[in-house]
Amino acid sequence: MNQVLARILSITAIFIIVNFVARPVFSQEIVKDSSFEIGHPNTYWVESSTNFSSTICSSSCGNCGGPCQPNTGSHYVWLGGSTIYEEGFVKQTVTIPVLGNAILSFYLKTPKVAANIDDFLKVFVDSTEIFYINSSDSSTYKQKYKLVNIDISSFANGQSHVLKFLGHQTGNPSVTHYLIDDVNIINSVGYNIPDNNQFINIYPNPAHEYINIDNIFIGNSQINIFTLDGKNIFHAEYSNSKKIKIDTRNFEKGIYFISINQKNTLPLNRIFAID
Repeated sequence: MNQVLARILSITAIFIIVNFVARPVFSQEIVKDSSFEIGHPNTYWVESSTNFSSTICSSSCGNCGGPCQPNTGSHYVWLGGSTIYEEGFVKQTVTIPVLGNAILSFYLKTPKVAANIDDFLKVFVDSTEIFYINSSDSSTYKQKYKLVNIDISSFANGQSHVLKFLGHQTGNPSVTHYLIDDVNIINSVGYNIPDNNQFINIYPNPAHEYINIDNIFIGNSQINIFTLDGKNIFHAEYSNSKKIKIDTRNFEKGIYFISINQKNTLPLNRIFAID
């Protein structure tokens, strides 16, 4: 039994035991070394750069005057960063099981961007471009790492696919930095029954300090929040509450699974993020 299958079975068992009802299945470790902590050379990530020996960086790469740092851990991907023409990438072959929805999740920071729209970051699955930014929209990611979520469910077919992050910069008139960390693919199956959840609203997503849940049916509700490895980190019961506010300030940044259980209905299962 391979590690992925073993993890799927163990997480499924956790969900069944805790809530006495079939639960979504999460496929873990689709992306190997998702935080790049193996460093360079890397067992799973293939790297290339016009000017540098590695696109996977640590403190040994410098910090571009301070802001070039990992989001978590000690390693991250640094694309661009040259005063001359530079093109670099990291890529990994992944297999996304046929288990329903699939979301590519990663953290992106662009602490310095040249005034040149020819500089860009692209993300591909195989030859399909699924994400693109250039200097005109990179300011969104300037101050701090920001979570990016992309629906890649069309690639959840059990086949091998190449996930690739490509950075391109001209070096003229100045330098562009693209920093990437904590890359994950979340693959899940849930039960979403229109009669009991079409009006339920969960926001903001990503959450910062709180997550709000609106329009829960009157009656008793149980809410559980799980980490992606199946650990239950939040449980609460509510009575006749149409709006619920959950404090997430003590949650670590990342992806979570929320389950809302109400009497005589199948549970509502959603994925949300803490940024």
